Amino acid sequence: MEEFDGIYRESTLGKALEDTLREMEEAGRVNSGLMIKVLEQFDKSMAIILPEITKSQLVLSNGTCASFNIREDRSIFQLKNVVVTECGEEVTSAEKISLIAVPSKKALEERRKKTRGRKRTKQ
Repeated sequence: MEEFDGIYRESTLGKALEDTLREMEEAGRVNSGLMIKVLEQFDKSMAIILPEITKSQLVLSNGTCASFNIREDRSIFQLKNVVVTECGEEVTSAEKISLIAVPSKKALEERRKKTRGRKRTKQ
């Protein structure tokens, strides 16, 4: 079974969904088990559909990297004073941007193949 790590919950849409589910839970309209199932399905759906519907490429420029973290298979960049362009045209600029980079499905599969082929040695 494929795992989905919940990075989309940090998006505006994900936070709104989580807030709404918490309100519904507090009002007794959903239980915590259902809330978790809905959030897991949200993670799965976003991970599947976004690569299929996202075709544009953005360029981030003129910014500085304020911080950088690596957590498991994802890299998290905190960028400041960034200009965002698409197809050579400036779309917007932002004081702060959080960028989360995750490996592609192809990269993950190649890593799994390499890991499976190695023999484990006892230390």
